[in-house]
Amino acid sequence: MLTLGIDTSNYATSLAVFDTNAGEVVCDCKRFLPVREGQLGLRQSDALFHHTTALPEMLEELSREFDLTQIAAVGVSQKPRPVEGSYMPCFLAGVSAATAFARARGIPLVHTTHQQGHAAAALFAAKGEELFRQKVLLFHISGGTTDLLLCDEDLQEEGRFKMNPPLRTQADRQALIEGILDGTVDMIATDHAPHSAQEKARGLAGSAMGIVGLETAFPVLYTHLVRTGVLTLDKLVELMAVNPRKRFGFPLRADDYAVWDLNTEYRIDPAQFCSMGKSTPFAGQTVYGRCVRNVCGGAVVWQDAQD
Repeated sequence: MLTLGIDTSNYATSLAVFDTNAGEVVCDCKRFLPVREGQLGLRQSDALFHHTTALPEMLEELSREFDLTQIAAVGVSQKPRPVEGSYMPCFLAGVSAATAFARARGIPLVHTTHQQGHAAAALFAAKGEELFRQKVLLFHISGGTTDLLLCDEDLQEEGRFKMNPPLRTQADRQALIEGILDGTVDMIATDHAPHSAQEKARGLAGSAMGIVGLETAFPVLYTHLVRTGVLTLDKLVELMAVNPRKRFGFPLRADDYAVWDLNTEYRIDPAQFCSMGKSTPFAGQTVYGRCVRNVCGGAVVWQDAQD
């Protein structure tokens, strides 16, 4: 059977035709959401617009490679994760297009999630098609800086503490740190999820999932893990910069670097963020590690106005 898959995530519009009998992708296309120079991301409304614009064009592109009238079913990601409360507006574009396609053709429509798509893609890439017919345990590792520094005891009834996965226990937080120390965890990343002030103003229960972390990741980790002696500075740089580049095949270049002031204490003020998203559980914390400038290819691409 030939199935059309649609995913409109927070970073890309993706389409693929999959032959379930042959167990192979017949054709596919992906278009990353455009972010203007000088901006650090997109509002959900902008992402939804770009997905809506891209989908007809990409379907036309697929139709030049494959006869879409042969499609027998449609699958679409309708939300980030298969849990209650998981929601992101950008997925509405894919659901709308998939529903229209399936209803017009009179074929089945299957709703899935972005995370489940990741899991299926991992099994497929690992040549583990037989695992789809078995009971398996899948670990979708999506840990970030918040999980290393905060736990459920820190929760407040504010949208800036609403994230998915949610904050866990102090024991879970300590287990993550132990995983770093024993080498089980070899990278630290942060899922930068910007939302409007309105989306995060509905309290802990009603606010949209996700927080911003791009501008707080290094300062809070340096302050709470390096200055307290849990990690060395070299180890933190390895976890945040060196290992991710190696893992994803980006060369380590001498003319790509960031300059940090490690000695000046300052207060995290979301109003000063470059990101349009301002929601962070670290607001008001006093930290060390202020980014002074970023250099890419030998050229200064950003510099702190205070410097």
